[in-house]
Amino acid sequence: MANTDDISSSIKLLVSSVNEIKQGQESMKKMFESKIDKLRNDVLSTIDQKMQVLKSEIHLDLARESSRIDDLANSVHSLSIRFNDIEESMNNLNTQADSINSTINDRNSNTQVNPLSNDAVTVIVKNLQFAENENLIEIMNDIIHKLGQSVAKEVKIAAVPRLNPRFHGKPGLVKMSLENTDQKILILRNKHKLKTDENYKTVFIQGAKSRIERLIENNTRAILRELPQGNHVCETHLIAGDNLRINGYIWKGFNRKHIHRDAPKGSGGVGLFIKQWILNDYNFEVVDATFEGLFCVKFTSKSTDFSFTVFSCYLPPEGSVRGRNSQNFFSHLLLNIYDQSESDVIVICGDFNSRIGTLNDFSDFDSIRSRTAIDKTVNQHGKSFLEFLNESKTCVLNGRYDSNKDNFTCISGRGKSVVDYMCVPHDVLELCSSFQVITTRSVIEQNNLFQFLGERSKIPDHSILLAEFKTLTNISEYSSSKIDKSKRFRLKSIPNDFFGSDLQKAALQTLIQRIETTRETQSHVDNIYSDLCTLIVDEMNCKIPIYDASRKTRKRHKSSKPFWNEELGQLWNAMRLKEKQFLSFKGTIIYQKEISGGISTCTKVI
Repeated sequence: MANTDDISSSIKLLVSSVNEIKQGQESMKKMFESKIDKLRNDVLSTIDQKMQVLKSEIHLDLARESSRIDDLANSVHSLSIRFNDIEESMNNLNTQADSINSTINDRNSNTQVNPLSNDAVTVIVKNLQFAENENLIEIMNDIIHKLGQSVAKEVKIAAVPRLNPRFHGKPGLVKMSLENTDQKILILRNKHKLKTDENYKTVFIQGAKSRIERLIENNTRAILRELPQGNHVCETHLIAGDNLRINGYIWKGFNRKHIHRDAPKGSGGVGLFIKQWILNDYNFEVVDATFEGLFCVKFTSKSTDFSFTVFSCYLPPEGSVRGRNSQNFFSHLLLNIYDQSESDVIVICGDFNSRIGTLNDFSDFDSIRSRTAIDKTVNQHGKSFLEFLNESKTCVLNGRYDSNKDNFTCISGRGKSVVDYMCVPHDVLELCSSFQVITTRSVIEQNNLFQFLGERSKIPDHSILLAEFKTLTNISEYSSSKIDKSKRFRLKSIPNDFFGSDLQKAALQTLIQRIETTRETQSHVDNIYSDLCTLIVDEMNCKIPIYDASRKTRKRHKSSKPFWNEELGQLWNAMRLKEKQFLSFKGTIIYQKEISGGISTCTKVI
């Protein structure tokens, strides 16, 4: 009975527990249903609000676009009206032009054309001596026969007058008109035969030109006489494969590839005008034409080992979109300078849009001449430019020579500044004999070029930078003067700012990117490794002290002699040997004088 009571009590307890759980589930169900209803209402209200806002915005946008479409339709209608008016006016003009042309043709039919006024069939004969009662037709026929029988058969003279002489004591020019252009070309191709004739060897024949053509040719020659032998040009405004042509010069350039599609003309672009004789004496090589605004070329002498590298540069203003990242520009230029460290002379010239004011372009450890600054302003490009000059151990030529020949390089209505520079390494500074800045206004005044100024041909605001360098005839003489000595770096004295400048960091980052992206031959990897070694060694030369570790001398701490070389060392040893023989000699006076004379000779040679 006891067991039955326990089981009944347990069942009652279980039933009560089930009832409690059921009640709890019902209450939980009611709670969830109330929360779900509340959440549903909130979501629906929020969606309604968002939809109303979205509808209002859509209505506003539609209204705005409809008004724009109406304005566009009105503009198209007004343009169509204008086009109709223009067509009517063009038809009227064509009618008037036809009537005018008919009138001119009627007049020309009654007028005889002067053959001497046609430059296409006319030649000019210079230095033909004047004689009383001369028959120019016979003289010119004789000259034509001197050019060869084939020329005499083809050429027919239409008219030959002699012009009044322009200078006292010189004969007047003879103007000869021919029947067609082919006869003129035939004479000009054979005119060199007159040099072998005794009577006409001083006579010169050239094609006739208009007054404007003669002025352009003379003024171009005058401008080129004011320019150096090789001319750097920046911001050429050329497009794609366009180039420039000047007689006696060869154009080598790097045009800007990407310009705005709506641009009315080209922008940017750099290049060089090179004298023809330079290309005859030097081998030309384009080193780098990959970075926009940088053009690097190298010239190597065909007769000696002398070589020089020229950089033509253009850095856009810091306010423009293309000029905001000057660090990349100068870091790429720095890498090229490291790569061309074997060149004897490096010249960097261009428009850097950098104003460096009175700040020094060299460190306190460099011993070079100071410069006189005429522009006192400094901009952000100028600070980056100064950092580049210190890293590359180069300096500007502006302000370091005759102050009377120095001037502002950019002169316009907005002001004046020095933004164009010519830079060289410190050891090349002594090879530069002169430097001057020539304003374009002075060139126009000296050569009377005012007639070429107009609405589409204004005075350039940048000046001409002219420098003269002394070249070496035998590079072995220069290289023998350098000291070959073993040097070591004091690695315990590495400063904290080693590779700390922004330019050096950018150069290292560029090398890292080249290493990561290189998937080519071993030669490319070797070139990258060489550039890395050059970058590290140049930074060590700038930042880490050097000491002489040579074992050939005990005088480590004695000041070095930059003029000393191996040849002087051999002469010195020979003189010391003669001196020892003289001091230890105990023979006759005759032989003693011979030895002393040898010492004197060695001393004079040294």
